[in-house]
Amino acid sequence: MALALLGMPWLAGWITLLVLPLMLIGTVSVCRYQRRIPEMAGRSSLWGFVLFVLVFQTVQSACSLWGYAAALTRRGLAWKS
Repeated sequence: MALALLGMPWLAGWITLLVLPLMLIGTVSVCRYQRRIPEMAGRSSLWGFVLFVLVFQTVQSACSLWGYAAALTRRGLAWKS
C-alpha cells in the first residue's frame, strides 16, 4: 500500500501476487487441521472458506496497519492481561 501511494503500484502488485499463494497455502493448512478436530467436523463449506479468506485478511491487515501506526507514533502499546 505504501509503495502504491509513493507512485510504484507495479512493485506492490507483484509483491501481492507473490504473497497470495503463501496465504492460500496457510489458509488451506488451517482448514485441513481443523477438519481433524472432532468438534469442527461437518462445519466445512465453500462459502465459509471464501469469506474466511476475504474477511480475515482484510481485518488482519487493518489491525496490522493500526499497530504499525501506533508503534511509529510511539503511542502507548500494552498487552491486555
